[in-house]
Amino acid sequence: MKPQALITGATGTIGEALAEKLAEDYRLTLHYCAHKEKAEQLKEKLTPLTDIDLFQADFFHPEETAQKFLEAGCTPQLIVHCAGVASPALFQTENPLRMGREFNIAVASPAAIIQKVLPGMINEGEGKIIFVSSIWGETGASMEVTYSTCKAAQIGFVKALAKETAPSGIRVNAVTPGAVRSPMMDNYSHDEIAALIEEIPASRLAEPSEIADCVIFLAGPAASYVNGHVLRANGAWYT
Repeated sequence: MKPQALITGATGTIGEALAEKLAEDYRLTLHYCAHKEKAEQLKEKLTPLTDIDLFQADFFHPEETAQKFLEAGCTPQLIVHCAGVASPALFQTENPLRMGREFNIAVASPAAIIQKVLPGMINEGEGKIIFVSSIWGETGASMEVTYSTCKAAQIGFVKALAKETAPSGIRVNAVTPGAVRSPMMDNYSHDEIAALIEEIPASRLAEPSEIADCVIFLAGPAASYVNGHVLRANGAWYT
């Protein structure tokens, strides 16, 4: 039987690209928040390749999220956390409630799920956990203080948990994409995107499939000794 993978935020561009790449080798549990129709379409598309289950949760409340996860009956050997939100704004106008919600989506809710999964991974002597973080978690970004903070917290979580669980055969890593061609870029005008691309030595945006390939590498046997690592995929924008 194929091992099982949980992808959070599977209806996003990176999550969807990753699901398509993992379907050959894994049974998939695809998490979604609000886009039920898109999740069902993805399930229909990939069902010929593998077994697919859907898991709905908004990730606003960690304990509720963990309970829904348990009810879904998922026991993954691989967890990839892609879910996230970005709401650019000046920090002095930031809403504390929104800040808390974004932190729960980025860190607290996936952490609650991981707590439920770890005993099984430890018992099996193996497991893989991968966070799709962001370049802003390493460098910070004006107008995105909350987002940058949440992404930095993901990186800290990955590094610390890797040290704690490596003796049990579990690998915990992160990918930090730069600018990716995705709906998140809809927050920017054509001129702003053009100016952004001028800053990137690779002279283009990343494709979602390229970020998915980074996750595939970290999840695969070629990365068997890679643990606590932050894999930058930013076209040399930040080195």
